[in-house]
Amino acid sequence: MRGTRLRTRGEALVWLVLLLAVNAVFISDITWLELAVGAVGALLGAVCAPLVRGAAGARPGGWARGPRTVRAWPLALLVETGRLALTVVRARGGGGRAGGFRTLRLGPGTGTAWAGVALSATPGAYVVDVVREETDGDRHGDRPDQEERLLRVHRMTGGRSALERALGAEDVR
Repeated sequence: MRGTRLRTRGEALVWLVLLLAVNAVFISDITWLELAVGAVGALLGAVCAPLVRGAAGARPGGWARGPRTVRAWPLALLVETGRLALTVVRARGGGGRAGGFRTLRLGPGTGTAWAGVALSATPGAYVVDVVREETDGDRHGDRPDQEERLLRVHRMTGGRSALERALGAEDVR
């Protein structure tokens, strides 16, 4: 029981740090008021995240690709901001759309919750849903008839990002 509480508090702390970092990236003027509002929102999200995970029946963890993803995120943010700018310029010039909705399968050991936050915290992709699908269990050495979670993502461009590669994500459809 004590280990579960400690793990839940640790998970909430990780969410708090991640949400504060994402807020700091997206606010326009770094003022005390902006930081205070962001901190309250991050605290609310951090407290609710373990509760939502528990209600969804997900298990904690999925951090196997965490260090690789954290290293890839800043560069992915810069590259995808550039891609977004090019897409806007092309759209103004009458160019076609390259992006759209895709379903991604995450690599083994990658949790859907934090992978969704990492992907959505860049301008190139936004996670809109977690899709559950029955599997035969042979793909990642899992038990037969286990449920697999896939991410439904809207991408700005057609190609895979460095962040998706770091997460071990592959297109399903």
